[in-house]
Amino acid sequence: MSKTYLLGTNSATGIVLIPEWDYSFGEEISRSSFRTRNGRLFSYKWHDYNKIKFNTNWVTNSNAAIVNSWWDTQTKLIFIDITDTTATITSCMLIGKEAPFREHPEPYVEYFKGVIELEEY
Repeated sequence: MSKTYLLGTNSATGIVLIPEWDYSFGEEISRSSFRTRNGRLFSYKWHDYNKIKFNTNWVTNSNAAIVNSWWDTQTKLIFIDITDTTATITSCMLIGKEAPFREHPEPYVEYFKGVIELEEY
């Protein structure tokens, strides 16, 4: 079964990314809890959202510049996970403390490597 991952503002202009072995998909839950005087526990679930994180290599200079600009401008994106028979689309944004692509895989200066961190909105 072959898989393709696209990241972009729409499906027609998506950039193909190839994750390394560390691809992770998880769910985060935002909640708060408190106890009353008699000891009862109350929890409020404010929202839940998905997070995707993976390392990727061999991204061209032009594609790396586009992805970094999406991170700079906090652009709303779609992440498409395509298999032979299905496609899963996630509305997301790039997150992280720094731009995704900042390093070259040695000795290739025409490619970039980096960490893609996405959070569903």
